[in-house]
Amino acid sequence: MSRPTGTSDTPSACRSQIACAFQRALSPGAIRWAFGLLSLALLAVPARPVAAEDAYQLGYDYYQKEQYSSCAEEMEKAVKESPDEYKRQYLLGLCYAKAGKWDSAIEPLKKATMVQNDSLDGFKMLGQAYFKLPKPDYYQAQIALERAAKLDPKDASIHYLYGFASLKIGKHAAAIEALKQARELNPKDKRALRELGTAYVGAKDWANAEKTLAAAAQELGGDCGVIKMLAAVQMTNAGAVSGDAERKNLFGKAFATVKDCAAKGDDVDQMYTAGKAALFSERADDAISFLGKVVAKSPKNHQANSYLGQAYELKNQEEKALAAYQKALEIGKAGGLNGTDLADYLYRVGHAHHLLKAYKEAVTYYDQAMKISPDHDRATAWKEKAMERIKQAEMQE
Repeated sequence: MSRPTGTSDTPSACRSQIACAFQRALSPGAIRWAFGLLSLALLAVPARPVAAEDAYQLGYDYYQKEQYSSCAEEMEKAVKESPDEYKRQYLLGLCYAKAGKWDSAIEPLKKATMVQNDSLDGFKMLGQAYFKLPKPDYYQAQIALERAAKLDPKDASIHYLYGFASLKIGKHAAAIEALKQARELNPKDKRALRELGTAYVGAKDWANAEKTLAAAAQELGGDCGVIKMLAAVQMTNAGAVSGDAERKNLFGKAFATVKDCAAKGDDVDQMYTAGKAALFSERADDAISFLGKVVAKSPKNHQANSYLGQAYELKNQEEKALAAYQKALEIGKAGGLNGTDLADYLYRVGHAHHLLKAYKEAVTYYDQAMKISPDHDRATAWKEKAMERIKQAEMQE
């Protein structure tokens, strides 16, 4: 920049050389020239970078103000300067978590727990982050929460989360122990009792499953999801009983458990469970009612059609039974049903024909069933009876 010049800036007369120099220095043009040089000098000086400690403090301040996105932004700067410092990585992960950005929270939380492997807060938050992913990673959550549970064996919430994650990945023994611990530490945690019952189901410990789910259903005030599971367990226990009378009573108990929830009509599985329990406890009308609703809502459910046919048989409504069995067979074949299940459907169609005195048709289906399953005792026995009827008819002719 050139020095400002011009007559307008030069005094017309000075009493001395020193006075003239002061006048020139204080002239408007000279002042503008000086400010121009100062501006260029300022532009030439690089801006001082924000120190990591400054960024951390800013991030912490944003966290305190619940401005979590801004907190994460500042903490990203802080961790670049000190990537191996626990408090920076943890606060970065925490801010992302609080902002609902769980996928972004995982990496800094992992780094935080690597730097400080006894960080209870770090492992607990990391486990929760894996839970909150769009597609939860229960395997990694279980690993993080197992560590957290060891660090604080008295925290009921950690044991619950660890047990739930274990349940989700099929580690039923670990789930049972963790959920029992959660329940002992917090006897009011109804979730822990419900999931404990589910874990017993997964472990096929039917006796403890029934006991625990019954308690959960009572505490949860008739939770239909728990009740459906309880009824299914009760039917499993009933099926293991050898005596007919006792088995019938146990299926009746299962029906009593689930019927009110099933009557709401908004859950096909509950209606199916109720219909099956009613059938096996010989409550034909209830079975027809519930199973009829099931096949109306889920017409491709071949097993429901087969059970509906059996219910009609109990009411001596053979034509309706035949129609239901034929439907079950048709759907089953279309769905690739084979083996003993297909043989049983063929037998039931044959048996319905038998009850309608269409013995030749019955034999046809009995033969098909025996071809698939040569040891099908009922098909064999009823075929012999059908053949006798056919012979008697031929003799009478």
